[in-house]
Amino acid sequence: QGKPWVGLGKPISCLSCATVHPDTKEPLPPGEEGELCVSGPSVFSGYLHEQTFPFVEFSGKRWYLTGDLGRIDLEGNLILSGRLKRFAKIGGEMVSLGAVEEALSSQLSTSESPPLAVSFLERQGNVQLVLFSTLDLALPQINALLRKAGFSRLVKIKSIHKLGEMPLTGTGKIDYRKLQSLYTDE
Repeated sequence: QGKPWVGLGKPISCLSCATVHPDTKEPLPPGEEGELCVSGPSVFSGYLHEQTFPFVEFSGKRWYLTGDLGRIDLEGNLILSGRLKRFAKIGGEMVSLGAVEEALSSQLSTSESPPLAVSFLERQGNVQLVLFSTLDLALPQINALLRKAGFSRLVKIKSIHKLGEMPLTGTGKIDYRKLQSLYTDE
């Protein structure tokens, strides 16, 4: 189950990049994947009237937590692997929801686009993967496809919600906020 990644190259000279552990926010050594942080004169100072503080401090600098997952390789190149919000922590393992969607979509090989989306809910400390689809799918079939794709037994869909059509943003991407609200409104 290879994670999708994008090599971006070196950051511009006035911008510093680092990674921190997604939970503890402790700095990580080069080459280790974590949440990407940036520091420099072009980084904004914070949100107006916002309760959350999207910064950490280390190495004598203030770093903005981007919400992106990735790493800085030994040559200083920035490599993205996804969004922190598009990962679920299941049994101590960070699971890429995009990789789950890709594995299922490629095995179902349908002409519908996009036929499915994966999100998660956390209930009493227990993370549950939820599949939204415009297709008629059965839970045993879906979880068998995940095993076939090489995912561990920790990665399994707990429920499937059939939709008439997939909600999309104005740019044509899946509207995950809308999906989350559909599920929590039930």
